Amino acid sequence: MSRSAVPRVAVTALMTPALVTALLTMAMLTLALLTTSCAGPSRSDEDFRRKAANTAEAMVAVVETARVTAGAAGSGRLLPAYVAVALRDAEDDANGIVATFDSVQPPSAAADALRAGLDDTLQQATSRIADLRIAARRGRLDRLPSLARPLADVSLRLRRYAEVDR
Repeated sequence: MSRSAVPRVAVTALMTPALVTALLTMAMLTLALLTTSCAGPSRSDEDFRRKAANTAEAMVAVVETARVTAGAAGSGRLLPAYVAVALRDAEDDANGIVATFDSVQPPSAAADALRAGLDDTLQQATSRIADLRIAARRGRLDRLPSLARPLADVSLRLRRYAEVDR
């Protein structure tokens, strides 16, 4: 079959509730695996950088899940109740990531600077996800894509933090 004979389907048309559920499940598993390595004291800058990178990577999964959910909801492909629960779960996960990272003692002034920068980005992610949840609970699914737009930049910054130790 030639390339031109293959029907082109928009990616957003493929976002079924089952696919969003699968993405959420994958994000939750990733979160569980990554956050277990984030907790505890840091004895060196290298260890702290590793924990910061793992934290950022876990938050990327949550942010991207929220973005996919918002896009699919804004297009009318998801039920409002499902969206509200998915975004509540994403917000809970984001808050857990922040709490876990904030419990780690930075070992030096350099680690303090890394912590301050990453924590600011984590808080921005958590706040934006909370905005999505609030809008969803108010039945404003049409607003979700525009509310989620700033999460693209937040995700990019988190990815940079995730590469700090790679």
